[in-house]
Amino acid sequence: MPEPTAPDRALSKTDYRRLIHRLQDRISDIQARVRDSKRSVLIALEGPDESGKSTVAQRLLETLDPRGFRVWHTYGADAGELRRPWLWRFWMRIPRRGSFACFDRSWYGRVLVERVEGLASDREVKRAYGEIVAFEKALAEDGAVFVKLFMNLSKREQRRRFEASEADPNQRWRVKKEDWDRHRRFGTYREAFDDMVKRTSKPGARWKIIPADDRRTAEALALGAIAGTVAREMR
Repeated sequence: MPEPTAPDRALSKTDYRRLIHRLQDRISDIQARVRDSKRSVLIALEGPDESGKSTVAQRLLETLDPRGFRVWHTYGADAGELRRPWLWRFWMRIPRRGSFACFDRSWYGRVLVERVEGLASDREVKRAYGEIVAFEKALAEDGAVFVKLFMNLSKREQRRRFEASEADPNQRWRVKKEDWDRHRRFGTYREAFDDMVKRTSKPGARWKIIPADDRRTAEALALGAIAGTVAREMR
């Protein structure tokens, strides 16, 4: 992916705290405008393991009124979901008008992990691109606002974060064998991410690439992208 993984300038702790508080206030104000509208907001967070997706979701949980906000952490489909069309479980989680939903991993799993791990056939993956575009187009035409963020982490920084977690007795549990397996296939995942962005960045649902090698800066850039995109669409 040609986009950089490191920011032009990393935020200091002081600047980070000041900026995060300002962005949280802005997002909170925007939520009030969304609540009074007939529009919904869908935030999709994608990126490699340890790229900061869950941190962004957690920051939104701290910021938004829970009566109009829900975070969905997407895992493999369960037995009931596997008996239905693959997008069904995401249709069931679409926020009502006036509300936000954040997907920590999303419907893009079909063209990412399922593609790389061989859990979906080449035919299913190829068809999924068109189904995703149609899914987002239908919702956008109904008034939904999409914020799609790709947390662009380098392989080197991912390895450093894995090793740091393993060295910490309180964090060691977070790194599993499958995490290292995916790390070794980082290049293959990168190809899938590239295809995802290229094929599904469309008017009304474009991807924003967030350089994620610096945690603080990535978090601020992600929240800024959320605030900016939603505010612009709510004009």
